[in-house]
Amino acid sequence: MKHFLFAIIAFSISIVSKAQDSFDIGFFGGTSFYMGDVSKKFFYSPSTAVGGVARLNLSNRYAVRANLTQVRFHGSDLDFSNKYQTARMHSFETAVVDANVQLEFYFLDYSPHDDGYNFTPYISTGIGGGFFSTSNNLSGYFLNVPFSAGFRYRVAKYISAGAQWEFKKTFNDLLDGLDQNNFEPGDLFAGKQKNYFSDNDWYSYIGIFITFTLYKPTGTCNAYGKSYKYR
Repeated sequence: MKHFLFAIIAFSISIVSKAQDSFDIGFFGGTSFYMGDVSKKFFYSPSTAVGGVARLNLSNRYAVRANLTQVRFHGSDLDFSNKYQTARMHSFETAVVDANVQLEFYFLDYSPHDDGYNFTPYISTGIGGGFFSTSNNLSGYFLNVPFSAGFRYRVAKYISAGAQWEFKKTFNDLLDGLDQNNFEPGDLFAGKQKNYFSDNDWYSYIGIFITFTLYKPTGTCNAYGKSYKYR
């Protein structure tokens, strides 16, 4: 898993070094939340998410985006009133660093320059991985599949901004620090497990980004006088 995560980061760096199409780089900031054994609620106990964004604009409809993001989330059984969680009394704080690569699809004929729409909604998906560390000393690497939806807007000729909501389906059930320990004899739920090990954790973040175009192709289409890298 560690080698897989390094491979994602290396691939992201290669986008920067080998980009022949239009290339953007920028940053992201927003809020994050977790969904797992402690809570299934959207926007439960929100925390922070910050990171960097690199995007290779392949055409007016597609782009490849690489992200490196630091995420935090936390929760407590005492935020809920059901007897199972009251008896378990688990709380946690988790820090995550994740990297992923995604393919974006634009619903409108968008350009980060000046030859298409200056805005578009989009969706994206890909593959990623990360490293987590919890407040009760659990840590490790994990694989995730990201799903994103967002809106991108060209603020100026070399500046784009937008908003994005991203979900991460992980293949790990320990991000909330709950292992497979059972309740102790004499407890209300004696002998029963404290987590649902087959139900892997999810986390999500929503926020805004801003990117700056570092490279713009100079070729033009003779018929329309527009960048040949687009359309």
